[in-house]
Amino acid sequence: MKKTIAGRAAPMAVLIAVCGLAAAQAPRSPFDIPYPPKSPPFKFLNQHGQEVECTASPWQRIDLGMIGPVHIYAGDHCSMPSPDPLSTHYKSLYSSSCDLHDICYLAPGNTKAFCDDMLKWHTDRDCQRDSMKTVCIVTSASWRKGLETPISTQYWERSQDWGRRNCRINPPPALPVSWIAFPAGALPQDAVRVDTGATSAVVCRASYQGAQHPGRVSGSNCNIGYGGSEWGISSGEVLTAKADKIAWMPFPGQMPPRAVVGGVERGQGLVVCRARYQNVNLAGKVVAGYCNVGYGGKELTLRPFDVLVGR
Repeated sequence: MKKTIAGRAAPMAVLIAVCGLAAAQAPRSPFDIPYPPKSPPFKFLNQHGQEVECTASPWQRIDLGMIGPVHIYAGDHCSMPSPDPLSTHYKSLYSSSCDLHDICYLAPGNTKAFCDDMLKWHTDRDCQRDSMKTVCIVTSASWRKGLETPISTQYWERSQDWGRRNCRINPPPALPVSWIAFPAGALPQDAVRVDTGATSAVVCRASYQGAQHPGRVSGSNCNIGYGGSEWGISSGEVLTAKADKIAWMPFPGQMPPRAVVGGVERGQGLVVCRARYQNVNLAGKVVAGYCNVGYGGKELTLRPFDVLVGR
């Protein structure tokens, strides 16, 4: 049975935005990041969805100095030195992927492992248009393995040094959402619903056990999931936003840019989500890769699910 608790919504500082650019659709993969522009302003996303802006073009050929007898550059397409015809073929096939890998190395906030894995994801995709797909996939894997060397680490470190001098992470713009108290169940204008229908559930948040949890409005309560049970909190706040300023996005496995954070628990932001259960969409919070919702007296952990993002 659902538990109902009376109380006041305790004030709590809640982070409203996850850094990054607005996105109308979720990327198919965390590595499917749009290519940076080749003309100013040079803005693009790092692996955390943060907006990177550079004062110089990251597409240029950048001299990174000498590593032993080898002179290294960023922006030289694929720098694998082997001159044989097969290597030359893959340098050409992988050229754009190598450029993106170099730019990934330059961007503040990116890790070497992420950039190296991203290169393989892109070169694997390049192989789909190669006449020798099996050989191409093996080559892609060997190129990824070849990045696990001290020379590659120095390449990474010098690229990051260039990025620190020429690029910065921009602060995220504020999300166009507000949280408004709803005494006695009075819903404010522009209340955010989990569906387009006028009778669908409204997104809310309520304080409980020293934390703040996103959930759904039920009567005059904000119903949340916590500790395996559904709790009806008699006071809370409703999420409001203009319909064209927000969107529900299928969760891609990595939190998308500008996800709306509706609560905090143990110092971690809780992103607003919705999941379908028994033909009904329910609002809740993202916890450990699931959408946790209160329903039928229980806390349900559901997949797949959508997250709410600002446009």
